[in-house]
Amino acid sequence: MHSVRVDAKGRLSIPKAARDKLAVRPGDVFYMEIEGSVLRFSRAQNPFDALAEGTAAEYRAGRTRKVHEIAGERDGGLDAGYDSEAARAAIVKFSGSWSDLDPDKIIAEIYRRRQVGSRPAGRP
Repeated sequence: MHSVRVDAKGRLSIPKAARDKLAVRPGDVFYMEIEGSVLRFSRAQNPFDALAEGTAAEYRAGRTRKVHEIAGERDGGLDAGYDSEAARAAIVKFSGSWSDLDPDKIIAEIYRRRQVGSRPAGRP
């Protein structure tokens, strides 16, 4: 157990041995909770780092799946629940801020690429 002292500004210093053991760096963020007379600190984790770590663990454990496998489980495949009018409205809404873009041409290009296929040959 380490002993620390509160300074005049109410700050606590983490002893070097503890910083080294936990790899604490300047700018790291910690959450603090009070439990009776105990202050408990825990390092805040970037949610994207947590997602990446979880994804990597799933991959290493062999528990990954391809999109076409998941799509095969859905009635109607990947297009199940697809609302073409809602998609068109979203494209019109968001492309409307760029006066040189034609939403109908964007939609036509999306459909053209679906027909031609944008995946490498042999890829499911």
